[in-house]
Amino acid sequence: MNSLCSSAVRSFLLALSAVPLLFCAVPAAHGLQQHREIEGPFESVRDVSARCIGCHRQQANEVLASTHWTWSRRAVINGEAVPLGKKDSLAGFAIDVAANAKRCTACHISSDRGNVDPKAPSPDALDCLVCHDTTGRYRVFFSPAPSLDPQADLAAIARNVGRPNVKNCLTCHFADCSLTASANGDRLPPAPADIHLRADGGNFTCQTCHDGGHAMAGHRNRSDDSPSAGGRCADCHSDVPHNLEILNNHTGSVACRTCHIRTDGGSSPVLVGWNWIMAGRGVPVHRDTPGGRLRIRDRNGAETSANVEPLYLWDDGSDTVYTRGQRVQPGEITVLQGPGPKGARSKIAPFRIIHATQLYDRKYRYLISPLLNTDGPELFPAAGPVSLAGEGMKALVLPYSGQYDYTATVRYKRISHGVAPVEQALGCLDCHGRSGRMNWAELGFADDPWPNGLFMQEAEGQSGEAANNSGPTTPPPAETEAEASSPAGD
Repeated sequence: MNSLCSSAVRSFLLALSAVPLLFCAVPAAHGLQQHREIEGPFESVRDVSARCIGCHRQQANEVLASTHWTWSRRAVINGEAVPLGKKDSLAGFAIDVAANAKRCTACHISSDRGNVDPKAPSPDALDCLVCHDTTGRYRVFFSPAPSLDPQADLAAIARNVGRPNVKNCLTCHFADCSLTASANGDRLPPAPADIHLRADGGNFTCQTCHDGGHAMAGHRNRSDDSPSAGGRCADCHSDVPHNLEILNNHTGSVACRTCHIRTDGGSSPVLVGWNWIMAGRGVPVHRDTPGGRLRIRDRNGAETSANVEPLYLWDDGSDTVYTRGQRVQPGEITVLQGPGPKGARSKIAPFRIIHATQLYDRKYRYLISPLLNTDGPELFPAAGPVSLAGEGMKALVLPYSGQYDYTATVRYKRISHGVAPVEQALGCLDCHGRSGRMNWAELGFADDPWPNGLFMQEAEGQSGEAANNSGPTTPPPAETEAEASSPAGD
């Protein structure tokens, strides 16, 4: 597992999948006593799950109906409320999950990874331990193929199950959530990137915001900081969290995350580009840092960077995504995923922009989805992605002309985690003035909406909360994104 987490591309595969945040449904003391009476031996994880279901069948059924098992949810996509999820989305660089099941289901919550049939699941097909292990000894290795640590004492682990902790969730979600993973492969470094998860901060678990029991209602917060499911910032901080009225006025047009997440990824690299042309053709590229060498490009063509400054866009939680068979303009950038059109509920929110250079069919003018290697560190065969383009398109049930070329794509990934301590929140001059990070023209403003007195303040300096957090009071105008985390799913 550690080898997977040290690779940019392998983190991509983690980020394409999802893991549930599960809860014990029985009182803690009673459940603990029951668990202590569990006897082995168990030959497989499925045998453990069958034992769990003896007492927790209702919870298992809830998981089987959840987004974490089905990989499908209701979302506003291209202006329409439809069911969509990882299993049928092409927002992940047109990689088809169904055609690459062994790779993409490596983190599915099944006891038989790589062989998942979400349409006719059996409750004992669940992997209860990946979410409920409290010993830290439950390990599943993914290379060359998903397999359980042969030294694992499943009976001992089963006797010590409990409520999920952050490490359980970050088994798959650290790349997706931009939460740093330490160099030694530990999913929860001493100081996680988000203050909410730190002992000297909120000391949260993931369930604090992503509640919902075994049905797992949480997915992501919308740009207005109300949930598509999950928790709102105002549930803990109120609708007027600041001492200054000018700061509270920001909440009408600026998402909380915009000011309170300074960068994406922290000191750990996150994916910023994927160039298929470079796959297998270049050696890894590193950058010297005080802590050692930081990989910024790997042998699959994935490019990463630490402390990525966000891009700011209007967002209401809806998406525009690339869909199967959609025609592309070769000379233009194709948007794989981005926020929907600006609407009444939109707010300025942070995104990470991810550029890619990938294949398209010159005759049919849609993106090509090649097959990936089933195992090993290289995603593409030695002959490159073109070698299995035909097989990949056959799995996608689209014709492949055999005529291919490369085109540019981009994905705008929402940034929802990595909240900094309050004293590190963006200040007014981080967004406004000559060196501000906002592109006001792209946001639809004729100019910086807070010009009066700004340049005088730049020259003289400011102090107190206003200096650190002040911003525009003008409402937005009428409507006119150690070794790497990698391509991330939403």
